[in-house]
Amino acid sequence: TIMEEGLRKWMKHDGRSGVIIAGKPRNSERNEEDGVTTLYDPSDLEMRAYMSGADVVICRSGYSTLLDLVSLKSRAILIPTPGQAEQEELAELWRVKFEYSTCT
Repeated sequence: TIMEEGLRKWMKHDGRSGVIIAGKPRNSERNEEDGVTTLYDPSDLEMRAYMSGADVVICRSGYSTLLDLVSLKSRAILIPTPGQAEQEELAELWRVKFEYSTCT
């Protein structure tokens, strides 16, 4: 996706390591390149470990993702999917209520 590629380029350019969870169900593929690991369908335990261990989570602002962030007390930057009014509204609500950063 555009977001996935943008994050990968940013991390590579800044020399950051990180994990991208691309969300492609039933794909056990795992890619590692220049300190950036891409997972396509991590288990719930892997997802929890990565989210709770991250300095910051950069993610879409879908409802279930937001609930995961709050329950894990993860810091996050929310990027609503363009044209998805519900995600835009949720990102703004979570910005106000939980002090998450947003990027549109």
